[in-house]
Amino acid sequence: MGCGQSTTLPTLSSVGLSMPDEVVARRREKCDVCFLAKDGVCVEQKRLHPDRPAIIEVGILKSESHCPLDPPSWHAWTPEVTMRPPPPPTCRKCFRETPELNEESVCVWCVSDAAMNARNAARGFAVPEIGAGFEKLRLTQNNPIGNLLAVTSLSLRGHHLARQKMCLESWKRMGLRIASVNNTEELEHLAELYPQVDEWVERNDPPTYYEIPTQKINTLANVATDFGIDILLINSDIETIGRQGILTQMLGKPLSLVAGIRHDYRYGSHATATRQRWGIDAFVLTPDMARSLPEMNLSIGRPVWDYWLPLHFRELGYSMDFIAAPFFYHSHHKTFWNRVDWNYGANQLRKQYGPDSLDYPLAQKFRRSLPYPP
Repeated sequence: MGCGQSTTLPTLSSVGLSMPDEVVARRREKCDVCFLAKDGVCVEQKRLHPDRPAIIEVGILKSESHCPLDPPSWHAWTPEVTMRPPPPPTCRKCFRETPELNEESVCVWCVSDAAMNARNAARGFAVPEIGAGFEKLRLTQNNPIGNLLAVTSLSLRGHHLARQKMCLESWKRMGLRIASVNNTEELEHLAELYPQVDEWVERNDPPTYYEIPTQKINTLANVATDFGIDILLINSDIETIGRQGILTQMLGKPLSLVAGIRHDYRYGSHATATRQRWGIDAFVLTPDMARSLPEMNLSIGRPVWDYWLPLHFRELGYSMDFIAAPFFYHSHHKTFWNRVDWNYGANQLRKQYGPDSLDYPLAQKFRRSLPYPP
């Protein structure tokens, strides 16, 4: 029975029955027929976006209640109805929202996975076969890497907590000591959640521009100078799995920027991992390299910071030494950055390095100029 029908219904009182008060209250809280409206505003829209104005109006309620067990005026709605816009096209493999789908509803990124894996295999970077050998490699406890400190900024957002624990444990097995840079409020909760962290660094100066503020790259890089040690600057949702030598053999090279390209896997299976085409998720910085960075309002986990470091150190004449073998792993999820944040980061680079340093059309060209292009 739809909410727009005007059929007279029998009521409980008309047949000599009554309903407990608490049931009436529950029914009046949300309609048992349409489950949509409370005070004329879509309940589902309120649940999904409690801080945003409702974009759906299902009409203005004419009566106190509109349940079929109450008087028949429940159906009295105004005809003004604005429907939710249709969802954007979504890739059936990676669930990325994009209009660029082929006839099989697969996005251009997933279509290119097979070709990319073939290129990786030709370079000797095939993903290891998942089985007992991979599990042994994943669970191997390596010797400590004494001259390298993993630096990140942990998040308190609910969907990050379990993933971050998995990643921190993988860093510990890789032999890394761990430091996390967070503000005072975050530290009050994080220290109890993550005993894997060796050093908690309290900093209260994240930028306020971004919708989701995170610690500045300069703040994290300064840990290298504060502790007098090389650091692995890394996103908190990246696992490290593989031979420790893949990382340690890259350390200590003069005038070299060591960076790690992640492999994205889906459905909880590392067997599905493919090399990320565009993003870079880990960098090794020495104290001298950290001191060379100009003060920029770029933050970890926000767009463009991963292009800033290669751009900066290439300008200084550093070589680019990228780890493209399956070593840094990332569980694929919906993209959280947006074009507004991206343009903001690109504007920061243009102010510092010149008008031709980076914009959205040039970003792909810039990434292709780095090792292991898409």
